[in-house]
Amino acid sequence: MPKHKEYTISLLSRGTWDESLHFGPFCHNWWLPWPIDKANKIIPLYPIRLSFKTLVILNEREFITEDPWTKSSNDKS
Repeated sequence: MPKHKEYTISLLSRGTWDESLHFGPFCHNWWLPWPIDKANKIIPLYPIRLSFKTLVILNEREFITEDPWTKSSNDKS
């Protein structure tokens, strides 16, 4: 059975909230379960926000993830 590693993830930009996405007919696509521990029966859900950006370090290298759907047309990266 594989062991799961825990990584430190830093929030660089928290993004924005869109009521039609987060509470509309496709809201299940925008919320993720985040289990606290195995004994806890209630698993809180956290929203995936538009334009969010995070940083994680893997093997001493920095990786930045961001929401690709909401990048502005002025962003050249």
